[in-house]
Amino acid sequence: MPAAKRTRSSAKSSNPPPKRTRKSSAAATSSSGSSTKAFTTPRQAKYPPWATLPYHVLVPILKFAATNLQSHSAPIDHAWLANAARTCKAFEDPANDLLYHTPPTTPISRLRKFYDVLKTNPALARKVRRIEAHSAEICDAKLLKFGLQDIVQLSSHVTDVCVSSGPWSPELLYASGRKPDMDTTVLTALQGNNIRLQDWTWDGELCWAIAAQYDTRDGSSKKMTRSQRGFGWLHAVHKDVEPFRSLKALTMTGFDTPTPLEYYRDEEEENEVEVQIATIASSLGHLKYLRDLTLKDCTFVNAYFLTQLAGVHQLKRLVLEDLKNINTIDLQSFLQTSGKHIEELEVIHCPGIYAGFLSILDTATPNLKRLLYEDVPGILSHDEMELLEIPMPKWPQTLESLIMRGLGNWTAADCERVLEGMADTARNGGFMALREIDIWCILPELSWRDRAASRRKWGDEFAMAFLDRRGNAWKGFVAKKKSEGVKVQWDPNVTVGLCERVLFRLDDSRPTGNQLNEADFLDLSENRPAKRSSPKKATTARKRASLNKKGKQAAALKEVSPGKSSNPTKGRRTQKSQSFVVGAKRARYDSEEDSDFKVDKLAYEDEDGNDSSWSVDDMEN
Repeated sequence: MPAAKRTRSSAKSSNPPPKRTRKSSAAATSSSGSSTKAFTTPRQAKYPPWATLPYHVLVPILKFAATNLQSHSAPIDHAWLANAARTCKAFEDPANDLLYHTPPTTPISRLRKFYDVLKTNPALARKVRRIEAHSAEICDAKLLKFGLQDIVQLSSHVTDVCVSSGPWSPELLYASGRKPDMDTTVLTALQGNNIRLQDWTWDGELCWAIAAQYDTRDGSSKKMTRSQRGFGWLHAVHKDVEPFRSLKALTMTGFDTPTPLEYYRDEEEENEVEVQIATIASSLGHLKYLRDLTLKDCTFVNAYFLTQLAGVHQLKRLVLEDLKNINTIDLQSFLQTSGKHIEELEVIHCPGIYAGFLSILDTATPNLKRLLYEDVPGILSHDEMELLEIPMPKWPQTLESLIMRGLGNWTAADCERVLEGMADTARNGGFMALREIDIWCILPELSWRDRAASRRKWGDEFAMAFLDRRGNAWKGFVAKKKSEGVKVQWDPNVTVGLCERVLFRLDDSRPTGNQLNEADFLDLSENRPAKRSSPKKATTARKRASLNKKGKQAAALKEVSPGKSSNPTKGRRTQKSQSFVVGAKRARYDSEEDSDFKVDKLAYEDEDGNDSSWSVDDMEN
């Protein structure tokens, strides 16, 4: 019998079934050739042995996975890190260390529990390196029963303190009845722990107590209003406070000059404003190791400030956001003077800066690796866009990430010329270091047919010019064109683009045509939004409603029997008419043309001529 079994198995191996042949072909190098090894070998090669990876390897992996690049208010996903710590024993230590490295500060209940942990466990307090909060609640000692200075005092190894005033919460306004301020004891706690700061944030709404104490003028300055106080205190803090001498990254947000720059000023007021701006620039000169500068919503940033700042630092990262008093020429002059060392440049929502500064990037910023430019569409009229001259952009060879969104202050001819130049540069090997490109163009002057044709044309052009032909994105693009009946011809031996992510969008940024009537705003507490139903279900609902109406009329004519219910509609489920309550649920953008473009609160006109639908059924809470 054993011999018969061996003969039967050898016969099967000589003539294997077709399915077993396909499974074993993937493992031709295996000695046994069994189907189990053919299935497990690719998975072992694709996924690393997570449980055996060392600590110093898992920390950057988990940090990268938990980083949320789309949200500025919550850059670290703490819930994901907490789940990762409970997933595997090997993940426990690196995930917990990352949680305490940048601990969560919202909501208030979580912040209070975190403070209790710091008091009871000093070993965990030594792991805190960064205190980041985008709301001023952390500075309100009356609300929390403790303050930011207490957290800094317990965290003896902290290096980054980034606290800014975000939207005021109802609990903060109505419970405390005031807007908080950063206490001067925060700087005292930093000096007491001999902390060497690496990153700091100055918020214009949270530094009035510090300004009153460190102002170099007479005691009368303490009685001045907030709009009248100068910037001498900033010069004193950066010069005399020891922890600020090692500062490498600085963020300034919400600062105004004593006399607003947009108002008319006489000669004396003009000189005073220039003195204050020069004081701010000189205070930054005391930070010898400064390499990262972020300026948000500051009215003192103008041409004079940039000239005073130029040549002072070898900045590697510069962020300009919501600045109204600088233009394209001012930025070009600054980059030509101090842009040789800049590696990351972000220009976000600055109405005076147009795409003209892109023409000097190859010479002014030869080491640029990442560019983020978000324009403010709709600033210029059509006649002004006709007069605006946009030179051809010139890109540095070191560029790795290119993101330009909301490009709407140009004509269709300028947009066509710029896109054609970018595609030609990629074909000639000018973007060999580029790994990510995201372009969003807005052209309201074109019809929806022309926009759809341009989107299809340049979407294919950018995929052919920028996508890495060795990756899965290129295979998906070829399969998509094949399903459309188009054969993509390309030479596999020629390397054109090496981008892992290519995203191109073109629309008119017009709101949807859906309108709300007066009935949609009446009786919001009673009329809840009903789910969209099919026509068949709607017809059934109308029939039930008519039957219920007839039943009520018949019940009014005759006496109700004691054995039956007095409600003729009891046990029947009627469907109310469809309604839409504003703000009840989030709307989703459903468009087959731009499936990758999702909008949370706004819907845009579908480029095929139809309005995008507001879906209220099966939505996320």
